[in-house]
Amino acid sequence: MRHFIVGAGLLALALVVTFGAASVLQGMAEGKKTITAEPFVIDKIRPAATVTRGPRDQPTGRNVILATSRRSDD
Repeated sequence: MRHFIVGAGLLALALVVTFGAASVLQGMAEGKKTITAEPFVIDKIRPAATVTRGPRDQPTGRNVILATSRRSDD
């Protein structure tokens, strides 16, 4: 019975130390806000308006052949 009490106490102590250290580190990280959240700007990439595109080489849907797994009757 004494082993269970000692084990539970050590587990509780380990949790207190772990969450205490995490709380201190988080406080230090939040306290040092010397830079802005995002110092850079992201622009969306769009194709140029002067680009002329040729016809598509892909089928439009009428003459599509689907590959299926069929067994040959040999």
